[in-house]
Amino acid sequence: MEATSILEVDGSQYPVHFQGFHEPLHVWTRSGERITLSPWTCGEHLRALGRHLRAEGPGLTLDERAFCGEVLARCEQGPTHEEELAPLALWWAVGGGEPRTRPDPAGWLALASCRVRLRPWTCGERLRAQGRSLRAGSGGERSFDAGAYLAAMVEASVDLVEPPGARVETLDAESTVALLDAVVALNVPGEWEEQLADSEEAAAMTLRLCRELGWTPSQVWATPASEVDLLLRLLDRVRGGDQPAPAPTPTPRAPSRPPRLADFPDAIVIQIEDEPA
Repeated sequence: MEATSILEVDGSQYPVHFQGFHEPLHVWTRSGERITLSPWTCGEHLRALGRHLRAEGPGLTLDERAFCGEVLARCEQGPTHEEELAPLALWWAVGGGEPRTRPDPAGWLALASCRVRLRPWTCGERLRAQGRSLRAGSGGERSFDAGAYLAAMVEASVDLVEPPGARVETLDAESTVALLDAVVALNVPGEWEEQLADSEEAAAMTLRLCRELGWTPSQVWATPASEVDLLLRLLDRVRGGDQPAPAPTPTPRAPSRPPRLADFPDAIVIQIEDEPA
């Protein structure tokens, strides 16, 4: 077997025989040795993230050296040439880079070997995932298993898989990254959504429409801007700004018998009785 193309990653060039992320990748080192990388699956990816992705400050940090070491440890020849092949191993594990697919309006995400229907996870599912992802150390310290948390998010959000025999855990690296990207985008507020939530004016407008119309924030933000403006003008006209809605007028209870003259408060009732004999 010979190399069929040259792959450039982070300034390094690798002679490779690439047949897709679902097939082994053959790469030739600078010394001429051929190394074979096995397909990197979704299950392996999430478990490796759990071991090497750590919460630091407001974000997460990946121990790239240790992560790439796991990818290369699955080579048929064993973990060789780690320093030379580390950039390639990371490229292989993340499916080549940026995902190129997005869910359709019905929530279906097309992947290489199957398609999945996605839904947002619930607050209860997220709380359970957070609780199960906390790990207690021997010294009483606590750590967060990001891989377990992501796995729980995927499990909750993948509503259906077609064909029925397909398994998310065996997806190749390219499909794994596309799935994780879509699931995170579905369940985690984006930057612009966080900016809206931090704006006092935007928060007041959003909560007002949610209260008046029974909507969620995402429904308000997905509504055309011109319609939002019209709704706010209509509410201002009917309610006079952001005043609370007036209490509903009580509806009189219908009488259980036909009304009589004595039922009216201003009526004068004259009782006529027969004169005794």
